[in-house]
Amino acid sequence: MSDIEIRIKSFSGLKEQIEIYDKFFIGITPEYKMVVKKELLDEVDGPMLQHGIKNLNSLFIQLPWRDEYKPNKKYLDYRYQQFLKA
Repeated sequence: MSDIEIRIKSFSGLKEQIEIYDKFFIGITPEYKMVVKKELLDEVDGPMLQHGIKNLNSLFIQLPWRDEYKPNKKYLDYRYQQFLKA
């Protein structure tokens, strides 16, 4: 596999993660912890759901080393409250 193919696969995975966040399937707490929607955790389906989404529950996002690049906790809280209502 070429370097370009590896980068495309990595970007593709990132795109999927952004989509599940945008569609409120996962939320991120102000403490940087990922939470998977309860309905998805209760769902029984194939390996992508089990290993690709459910396993994200209770994991913490990887943060940048520099504080100025870290997500704003106030904005995360606002978005997390939207997630809880969705």
